[in-house]
Amino acid sequence: MMNKALLFQLILALIIACSSDTAVKISFKTTSDFEANEEFNKSETWVDSICGIEFIWIPPGCIEIGLSDEEVISLSRKEEAFENLFKFQLPRHQVCVDGFWVSKFEITVRQFKQFVQSTNFITDAESIGWVYDFVVGIEKTKNLSWKNAGFVQGDNHPVVNVSWSDAKAMADWLTNQGSGIYRLPSEAEWEYACRAGETSVRYWGDQSDAACKYANIFDLIAAKKFKGVLNGTPHNCEDGYETTSQVGVFRPNAFGLYDMIGNVGEWCEDTDTGDNYTKHQLYNPVVLEEGDSRVIRGGAWVSMPVQARSADRQYLNQTWSNNITGFRLVKIR
Repeated sequence: MMNKALLFQLILALIIACSSDTAVKISFKTTSDFEANEEFNKSETWVDSICGIEFIWIPPGCIEIGLSDEEVISLSRKEEAFENLFKFQLPRHQVCVDGFWVSKFEITVRQFKQFVQSTNFITDAESIGWVYDFVVGIEKTKNLSWKNAGFVQGDNHPVVNVSWSDAKAMADWLTNQGSGIYRLPSEAEWEYACRAGETSVRYWGDQSDAACKYANIFDLIAAKKFKGVLNGTPHNCEDGYETTSQVGVFRPNAFGLYDMIGNVGEWCEDTDTGDNYTKHQLYNPVVLEEGDSRVIRGGAWVSMPVQARSADRQYLNQTWSNNITGFRLVKIR
């Protein structure tokens, strides 16, 4: 059976990472806006009229992302099997982002269904005929798709078994409706939104076992349910769910965003090249190069304490799907 400590490493091994051009820099308005936001809980909201996606305004600002060499050494002592994963989060560096709108919740089954029904869209999973199924130990499984996650989901659960290309297609469709420009978040935007001003390991603090109040992660319940399939160190708490939960069940971060850690991983705009962070510029960094793999952030319902961190990064081929990954959207105007 698959050892839980190897799950994400197997994903990493399956990725084809390519690099060619230099990082792309999105224009940045001004450096004078970079002040700490002291009114996180007064965030402005907006709801799109097409799918009813609720967006929250994220003010501009700067943060440090990534890990230092010392942090990698310290983490590797505790979880040796994840050493290469930690190195993937080097180096620690500062990034600054313009303000942007981001969806308050992960995109739901209902919202994705509305896109599919409006366009007759066929997802990559439906075309390819399989997804990576974590319920049976990260095996290729046929007949799963956004309609059938491999476990019970309702309309208000986060959509899964969608590829990066599928997520981009929904964003492009919304853009074409004329209410704004939609896309996936850059990973710099994503981590800035996730941390919400916090410098701790997680947006609720450094204690992993407090996770069950804030996130749907690999807990004692999931460890019991998937014993022999997902073998690893669970969080020492119970979040009440074996697989995904409905969106918005757990406590939000200080920006009012839900499930930024846990429930499902979230596709980001960036190509993964294996050395993204060395290519980051200070303002609005995003790596858009030729290549087949894209960055995933946020962990999921299978994430152990070592993975359920604001800095954690994964990546996957942009046409592949699994039942631990979904997405949220950004609206830039």
